[in-house]
Amino acid sequence: MNGCNYVFLGVLHLKILIVDDEFFNRRLLRHSLEKFAICTDVANGRDAIDAFEDAIQKGERFDLVMMDIMMPRMDGHQALEHIRKIESDSQIDQQDQVKVIMVTTLGDQENVILAGQNSADGYILKPYESTTLYESIRQCGLNLESK
Repeated sequence: MNGCNYVFLGVLHLKILIVDDEFFNRRLLRHSLEKFAICTDVANGRDAIDAFEDAIQKGERFDLVMMDIMMPRMDGHQALEHIRKIESDSQIDQQDQVKVIMVTTLGDQENVILAGQNSADGYILKPYESTTLYESIRQCGLNLESK
């Protein structure tokens, strides 16, 4: 787990969960977001679910999940399904659900549709420009503001 400093409208509270099996991709996302958010990163969908449940139990819910699709132990689609079930079981209203952006090399229609069916809020294809990343986050209703 990695902590990052950020400013979100002048208040320190935005939390991001980065989920990718490739260390380089996690590091790249963390580097892109470290001036905006407190970041936690994990290497697969199963660990993402554990981190997500732990955060809910501690009352420190994530605001955003950046999720790869192709990962060992559990893929991103399965993890997103579990996350949405956890939120439903925890009686978290739909408008208060974590925002999820899929970040993947899979640009085929089947994966894009499945992500939408699982209530993903965004979909970014790798490789991506940082401006695309930031715009996708803003489209989720999260405003990023650096120090």
